[in-house]
Amino acid sequence: MVRLYSSRVHERKSENCSTIPYTLPVAIINDTEDVLTVIEKTCWYYANSGAWTEDAGHKLTLTLGGSGTSGMLRIRASSGHTFSVVDFWCDAQVDLHDDDTAVKLHPGYYNGGRLSSQANSSIERKCSAGRTVKVHLQSLPCGISPVIINYS
Repeated sequence: MVRLYSSRVHERKSENCSTIPYTLPVAIINDTEDVLTVIEKTCWYYANSGAWTEDAGHKLTLTLGGSGTSGMLRIRASSGHTFSVVDFWCDAQVDLHDDDTAVKLHPGYYNGGRLSSQANSSIERKCSAGRTVKVHLQSLPCGISPVIINYS
């Protein structure tokens, strides 16, 4: 099953990129037989925070208040495997336990937390069951990047 998500990206050429709100469309590409379900969404509270939205077609969009904040998704595969993806840090965590919620994991990317140096432009993580989670930020002007999540 392949789902591609898109949304309009805000353009504000006269403002500094670190202080403007921007929108990140999220594409989830599933190359397996598993059904993927987003079971949790969080936003970090820095830089005017952010918000997840989902339209009637289940297209996800993350709107961030500025540089310094992020959003996290926790996703469960029908096979029982759970993973998280943190958007704008471009990281993934695999082989999560039921109590590894996004609310619990998200703070680890801030204030010197164990994941605070994990910012990447792309990442690939393999879980113990052999599945791979890839996260990629597609480059666009002003650093506004659609997030591509691939589960294979």
